[in-house]
Amino acid sequence: MSYEKKKIPGQLFIFLSFLTIFYFAYWPIFAFDFAFHDEVVLFAKGLPIPCYIHDFFSGRFIGAIVGMSLQNVLNRIVDLHILRFLNLVLLSLMGTMTIGWLKQKSVNPAQGFCAVLIVFTQPPFQVWMASSGIIFHFASVFYSFLATVILTRSKDLNDRHTFQSAFLLMIALMFYPPGAMFFWAVNAGIFLFNCYQGDRSEQKKHLFNTFAVGMTVIMIYAVILKCVKPSFHYDESWKLYDPTQMTWNYFQKFSWFKDEVVFSSLNLWNIFPIQNVSFLVATVILSAFCLRISKRCHHEPDQRSVIRDLLLGVVLLPGFLILSFLPNLAAQGNAPWYRCCVGVTTVIVFLLIWAVYEWHLFIPKRWRGLFLTMILICGSGYGAYQAARTILLYRVLPCAMEFNDVKKQLSLFPMEKSRRIHFILNKNPMLHSRYDELGLFNLDIPGTAYLVTTLAIKEIAWERWIKIINLTGHMEGDLFVVDFMLQPKHVSHPVSYRLLISDNLTFPQEQLQLGLSVIDLTGVHQEIADMIKDLEKKF
Repeated sequence: MSYEKKKIPGQLFIFLSFLTIFYFAYWPIFAFDFAFHDEVVLFAKGLPIPCYIHDFFSGRFIGAIVGMSLQNVLNRIVDLHILRFLNLVLLSLMGTMTIGWLKQKSVNPAQGFCAVLIVFTQPPFQVWMASSGIIFHFASVFYSFLATVILTRSKDLNDRHTFQSAFLLMIALMFYPPGAMFFWAVNAGIFLFNCYQGDRSEQKKHLFNTFAVGMTVIMIYAVILKCVKPSFHYDESWKLYDPTQMTWNYFQKFSWFKDEVVFSSLNLWNIFPIQNVSFLVATVILSAFCLRISKRCHHEPDQRSVIRDLLLGVVLLPGFLILSFLPNLAAQGNAPWYRCCVGVTTVIVFLLIWAVYEWHLFIPKRWRGLFLTMILICGSGYGAYQAARTILLYRVLPCAMEFNDVKKQLSLFPMEKSRRIHFILNKNPMLHSRYDELGLFNLDIPGTAYLVTTLAIKEIAWERWIKIINLTGHMEGDLFVVDFMLQPKHVSHPVSYRLLISDNLTFPQEQLQLGLSVIDLTGVHQEIADMIKDLEKKF
């Protein structure tokens, strides 16, 4: 039996271990049938959905194609579980590949395993796992990770591995640019943990290859964006998503980056940032740097080498932090969403693990390995708990309970050939929310009412064995009009129906007599909010 074949059982065990732990960390997304905004869009067959058109012309060329393709294969909410499982598989594959690579660098596999769990339970990955409709986000991270792994095998810039790495990084950018910045985060970890085991020439070569490949690919990608931009008109509502509009106010942008993005990332799993937590994490990291410098100055006779390494770290680590958020940092709008922070958060985690490693050297030598391993085990366990808690409270329960109530109220309406449906929403925020990602109801997002309504109609029809055909939609003033035909079982000819849906109109009371059906969600929204407050106290 060859050496490679001998490794397969071990790799399979590691993969299944990751898959099992990630499943328990993200169990709420499998325990409930729900769909958030980015997932509801996937079921809008035949309806005009501008987001994928925008995705394509804003540089997510492959991601947009994947999103539009998914619209053709998804029929029910339960189908989303397949996408969520594929996301788990991608995470587990990256974790398995990381452990294999770390073994080659003589890193403790148990410590590496826990470090991977800590990274992949951070808020950006929580948001992605809870939004399976954006599966191409995971693909961007996966391809950028592969690009880094292959680049470590490169001997020089003319090596085939260099071109393979550049190609994979370009693919990652075309899936989702913020996710592709994971490339810089992984390379920051390689530099920070000195994965070339003191071989300065190898480390310098890898750093040079990293910046040569990364910056070249990004510049080529920027040229492609500039060429595509004139063919698409950006509406004002998309301004935060326009990567071709570059900012020139660098001081304001870096100040925002420090105060908002880095501050949130320093809070690790806490999605509602606390200033003291950020200060504590930052203090641990900065004190570890001071400790490393003092030890080097005390034990290293060549002070010039110490100064050179210090300057290199002072320049490179902030550089990696900035590059890991480059698309959003370079664009005009301030877009701090967690789904864009996968690179920044990963760099922060690597810095914190490195800092803990520096401080653990004060532990007696025979206890050091056990102490560091236990710290990482506790961190990974806490991360898995926080991931499950956050997703359950601030994504799954609000969406699942809201949708079930909408479907229940719709099923009580008599099916007529034409019906106007108006949603009454609670104008006051009832949940703690974080951006447009966590702590929101679907219907808190403008323009989602018609998507939720059409999906509820589909679910009701499916449960009653009724076939829906020729579903189309268009706007008429402030109303969204959905036309479709139903063909119940044992009926020869389909019947046409029309829904007129609104969620932001005022209407006179007499319209209630003219076929206006009202779905009042204020009660269920308040019920959900109260329940989540109780759960917050218990957990």
